[in-house]
Amino acid sequence: LDVAIELLFEGRDPLAVRTLAGAAFTIFSDLVGHRQNAKSWREMIKEDAVAEHGLTMKEAHDILHDAQNSLKHADRTPDTEVTMSDAENDQIIFVATLECGNLGGPLSVVMQAFQIWFFAMYPDVLVRGQDPKLVEIGQSMLGHLDREPRDRQLCSGLKFLRWCEQYAEANPLPKFGFPSLPPESLPDLKKYV
Repeated sequence: LDVAIELLFEGRDPLAVRTLAGAAFTIFSDLVGHRQNAKSWREMIKEDAVAEHGLTMKEAHDILHDAQNSLKHADRTPDTEVTMSDAENDQIIFVATLECGNLGGPLSVVMQAFQIWFFAMYPDVLVRGQDPKLVEIGQSMLGHLDREPRDRQLCSGLKFLRWCEQYAEANPLPKFGFPSLPPESLPDLKKYV
């Protein structure tokens, strides 16, 4: 997942990003269901799609996995066109980070930086149980990325990621999060991006 995030921020091939992110999303979702004996975020998303849009569970599952399944089975259906939006890749990565967190270990610095970037990108998307202050933190550090062109959004994400990596190297992270500092003590990165 870390590699998918770095490729995304570097503006690399979206199909490569989706392949890696989709695999991580699927693996983490499956592990949450099996190891935690709990509902994965994937299952909750499918249930919401059924309730809100009248889809069947299979239809919701197929929509979630459409791009990666098209790529995986391209040999069987070579004329199939793979369509996906930038937002879909961002959302698959975000949900994969949530699933990873549900497995109980701390998230990597790369995943945590991505989550902060995601909240600056999608201020109207809060998931169940998420603190609204996360949007505030993301926007205070990165600005209103939702108003920027895509290349600037990704450049901001990459610069923020590199800053987080340097910060983590100089300041070992606490076991359960990054960073355990109030937002006002963190640098204003808007001037750097």
